[in-house]
Amino acid sequence: MALSIPTTFVEFPKHLIAPLYEPRAEFPEFVDLAAELDRHLGFRNHFFRLNSRSPKDGPWPLLVPITCSGKQIIQVMACSERMMEDLFKFSNTDLQPVVCLRKQEFNLRPEVELRCFLKGGRLLAVAEYGHEPTFAAPHDADAAIREKVERYVLDVVGPHLPLDTVVVDVWCKHDGFGLIEINPFGLSDPVGAISYDAIEAGIPGIARHGSIAAAPSNRMAV
Repeated sequence: MALSIPTTFVEFPKHLIAPLYEPRAEFPEFVDLAAELDRHLGFRNHFFRLNSRSPKDGPWPLLVPITCSGKQIIQVMACSERMMEDLFKFSNTDLQPVVCLRKQEFNLRPEVELRCFLKGGRLLAVAEYGHEPTFAAPHDADAAIREKVERYVLDVVGPHLPLDTVVVDVWCKHDGFGLIEINPFGLSDPVGAISYDAIEAGIPGIARHGSIAAAPSNRMAV
């Protein structure tokens, strides 16, 4: 059984990165890419992002990055500093940019998303992860919920992790947890101003919210 929400991956051709930076009214180079995105979208709404980050920085003309239009995805990419910055980085590496189309899950709300920070296979911290620059532990951040999150991330998701230092986003469902995504780029794009160094140093903000950061788990993701 798949752990994550169904996701389709569409390569973003590297030769299209430079034209996206040009101030033009029309971009005929993107017709084929828009058509390919449309084919995978199938006139159904999907959450979209690059394989690095999503356009959380005011993805005009959308309030949230969910659409059924390939053309609109390209428009939002051109308006998102986060995505344009990432595309520029991709253009200078051997890495391939990919547009990720995730099936819309209506029960997935920002307030039930959790961001889990792993380093060296240890679960360092769990934070609520909405789409605002805030950092807090789950509302019911007692020993029971932390243990359940840890067990899910290390025992269920852990065997599938390609890295032992990674950010894992999960969501709380009525019957447990679900995997949203595994994000190695989350290390360079922390929630708010929180970094791995700050987590390991036991910053007051994390301790105040009851995060497990002050007492990292010694269990290893295998």
